Amino acid sequence: MDWTGRWVLLGITVAVVTGGLACQRDVPRRKYNTFEGRVLEIDLAKKRVRVEIERDGRTNTAWGQFDDKTEIVINGRAATPADVQVGDNVKVIWYKQGEGEDRRLMASKVEITRTGEWVTTSVPATTAPGSP
Repeated sequence: MDWTGRWVLLGITVAVVTGGLACQRDVPRRKYNTFEGRVLEIDLAKKRVRVEIERDGRTNTAWGQFDDKTEIVINGRAATPADVQVGDNVKVIWYKQGEGEDRRLMASKVEITRTGEWVTTSVPATTAPGSP
């Protein structure tokens, strides 16, 4: 290949790489937030939960959505939405999805700590070294 061909090849390579990087900048990054609250209601069919949140001395309620990708952990063990109970104290990592009337608060991860014994048939979310 002569020098002209190499310059053309280099030019095409630079155009493809910089064009790909420019496209990546157009993708909005999710902004994750965290809140703690108490479960007031859960609707498994609509995949949503209503949570009471106390902040700055005020109490509010909000509906949050979950999906098959939402990680749910109860006392350090993997759980399912069916394991969540009204009255559970939750810590939720969430993000906004959609715009306008279609905007939803989507749960990325839900952590629940319960006192007393709680048993599930799910596998542990994390396994300690040396444990089965």
